[in-house]
Amino acid sequence: MPSVNLRIKVVPNSKRPGVAVSGAQVIVRVGAPPIEGKANIEVCEILADTLKLPKTAIQIKKGEKSKYKLVLISGIDEPKLFAILSRQEFGKSKS
Repeated sequence: MPSVNLRIKVVPNSKRPGVAVSGAQVIVRVGAPPIEGKANIEVCEILADTLKLPKTAIQIKKGEKSKYKLVLISGIDEPKLFAILSRQEFGKSKS
């Protein structure tokens, strides 16, 4: 099964949760605060929903207590991942 390691920046307490690419940076905005792992749970949910994958396909490998994280995404290859992410803007898809 293909998998991709993805570096992301997380912005907690956001009014407009979602995923977007800004330059070379993938940014995930979450509504949850960075308390007791709530933001990390929402990161996995948002990525899974955006990529149409089960939540179990998303794992935070590094940075659980940092706004910069390394996420392992299983079940998708790199070209497809970036094709999906390139169509995203916060809160909605550009398709």
